[in-house]
Amino acid sequence: MAAFSIPVSAKSSGRNPLGAKHLLCLILVAALAGCMHAEPRIPDEIATDGEPEPYLKAQELYKQGKYEEAAGLFQKAASGLLDPEKIAGARYMVALCKYRLGKYRDAILQGRNLIHVDPSSRYVDDAMLVVAKSYSKRENHLQSASYLLRILSTSEDARLVREAEKTLTRMARQKLGSRELQKLARDFPDQKLAPLLLYQAAKLEIQAGRRSRATQIVRKMTTRYSGSRYVEKAERMLQGMTGMLVKRTLGLLLPVSGEYLMYGMAVQRGVSLGLDTTMFRVVTYDTKGDPIEALKATRSMIEQDDVLAIIGPVLSMPTIAAAGVASNRGVTLISPTSTEGRISSIGPYIFQLNLSLQSQAKAIADFAVSSLGLFDIAIIYPKDAYGEGLSKIFRDVATSLGGRVLVTAGYEAGTTDFREQILAVKASSPQAVFIPAYPDDIVLIAPQMRYYEFEGTMLGAGGWHSEKVTRLGEKYVEGAVFAAVETGYAGGVASRKFEALYESKYGSRPSRHSALGYDAIQLIQNASRDPQTTSEILMERLSMVTTYWGASGAVSFSSRDDVTGQAKIYTINRGRFKQIK
Repeated sequence: MAAFSIPVSAKSSGRNPLGAKHLLCLILVAALAGCMHAEPRIPDEIATDGEPEPYLKAQELYKQGKYEEAAGLFQKAASGLLDPEKIAGARYMVALCKYRLGKYRDAILQGRNLIHVDPSSRYVDDAMLVVAKSYSKRENHLQSASYLLRILSTSEDARLVREAEKTLTRMARQKLGSRELQKLARDFPDQKLAPLLLYQAAKLEIQAGRRSRATQIVRKMTTRYSGSRYVEKAERMLQGMTGMLVKRTLGLLLPVSGEYLMYGMAVQRGVSLGLDTTMFRVVTYDTKGDPIEALKATRSMIEQDDVLAIIGPVLSMPTIAAAGVASNRGVTLISPTSTEGRISSIGPYIFQLNLSLQSQAKAIADFAVSSLGLFDIAIIYPKDAYGEGLSKIFRDVATSLGGRVLVTAGYEAGTTDFREQILAVKASSPQAVFIPAYPDDIVLIAPQMRYYEFEGTMLGAGGWHSEKVTRLGEKYVEGAVFAAVETGYAGGVASRKFEALYESKYGSRPSRHSALGYDAIQLIQNASRDPQTTSEILMERLSMVTTYWGASGAVSFSSRDDVTGQAKIYTINRGRFKQIK
């Protein structure tokens, strides 16, 4: 490490070549913090009244590289001075000694103390340089850059200004991240380097594939710094990407471990089947079915992955938590399977595919109790988000109208023998049984209901509105009454096409969860073909969807209200669906 070159003081040489009572000189600082080469200002003629020895001795020790001893004597000299400017000079030397010792934290504390206590001192700018260097040594480049910008804002020393500009420019290109650059530009908006900081931030976002975020930064630049050459460079940088295929990031919030694994995997399969890999890369976060995990995962994928949109979560409570974060941050979220009807009211960026389930459950419960006079009802349901959601809504509505749910009997996926559930239902002697099941389950349950001599009415939801039910259910489904929205699941051309694709890839029949995942990714891709699509534009386009015929049935986002009238009431008569309301 090179030593400071300190001129001999006038008191010790018997000369004062400049004739100044408080002579200042510049010395060369070698081997300082990385790329920083500015020359700190060193006070030469600070003498205590009648006793110059502490400072003079400290000066000699400093020249000899004995910074620890020098720091102690500079501190002692400061305590014996009366002139505030002389005190500031000695304190500055303490900070500089600490820096040379590699005690960067102490250097920061000493330098910041001087800046705070005596902000008008001639040594403040040099103290800020020492603080900036010390922060850089500690790898805190954001704070280092902040002090360099303060030098640029306040210093009249052309030498320091040139060095700060040079160092900050290099730091912006090599050391600082996009968020740090944007923060500095916000904190020092009037600095002439602010456009450079934002330009570099936009460049980093583009390099990371986050075009939408880069576009937002350039818009800010255009608004505030319209005359800057960096604005023109940033606009050219974006224009150069026009027409290029830029992958955006899509976030999946799913339970891919734990109790709800099977539902998360079903949605993931549907998304994978419909994904255009030239448009999106996918990041998947495990919610574990937990609201807190969902909240943290949503924040992470927005802040770290810059997702254009989010699909998920699967369950209602995690969806509510995630939707709150996404809405606040202006990121589009489509929940494929949540059944809580008020989730989409959290904000304009929040959408639900399963909103029609609310309509179906409410409509059939109301019709059963109010129109058919069926007050004593049992429920057989699949133990998944679909079945549990429909069952809860049906139960709540039916009981509010004076009905009674006598027993509920759930079954696991893949069940073929429903004896246990049916006997439990029959023992309660209900007038009707509500079966919110899938077509494959319905064609197994209905014959067994008749086998065990259940004579009541079978009620259902959209799963009953499938040609498979009438074709394979035969006489056993005659007279069933159910609610459905238009074609319902597995009823139309789109759903049959999806089933064929799914069976071809996975070798099994899809669940409704997979169909909803497939529809979610299709809707997002259809609304974001334009490379310029931002989350706000995506939200606006999705809001205009009136009738989308998907794998899970008809989808409409044009009205956010859960309107019961969207569901129609059907019965099965002579092997055909007949609308009765």
